[in-house]
Amino acid sequence: MNSSTKILFGLLAVSIAACSGPKQEDMFSGDMAKRAVDKIVAELGDKNGDKNPKVLKVRITSAQVEMNVENAKKRGTVQNWWYYKLEVGGPRKVSLYGSGSLAASLFDLSKIDFKTVPKIIADAKKLWGKDVKEMVLRIPVRAYSARSQYLKWTINFKGGSFTYATVAGKVAPRMKPRKKRKRK
Repeated sequence: MNSSTKILFGLLAVSIAACSGPKQEDMFSGDMAKRAVDKIVAELGDKNGDKNPKVLKVRITSAQVEMNVENAKKRGTVQNWWYYKLEVGGPRKVSLYGSGSLAASLFDLSKIDFKTVPKIIADAKKLWGKDVKEMVLRIPVRAYSARSQYLKWTINFKGGSFTYATVAGKVAPRMKPRKKRKRK
């Protein structure tokens, strides 16, 4: 193999590596979800002047973190922001439907510890024996009344089933099936 062939193969290898794009990160491991949220919040601060956004929903998959955030410049409207392949994207306008109050469904992002994500994933997999597809943090639709406003994670598994976890990271255990009652 002569030197020009070696150079050609070297350039080919470099160009293939450059075209492969940014490295994919696993948002379910380590503190990746927290770092992704921090990068989205930093971008929000730069573009909207909002360092402590009010959030409607946070969705985490192994590939990305996505947040629906109230627009600080135009209250009452919601924007979608995401972190995917080492980059922050957004905003996209979010259409709101339903008769519920937006203010009642927003929560303070600074009160959430995203470092608990790997523990929640591990506990859910251990309790349920299934791989997690996504985690969604929001105030459930049924909880819009003033007396029951609370946040919770909805954990969706590959294959379609789901469970819940508290913000602190306690995963709901599997329920035993009820015994069928005999009819008289």
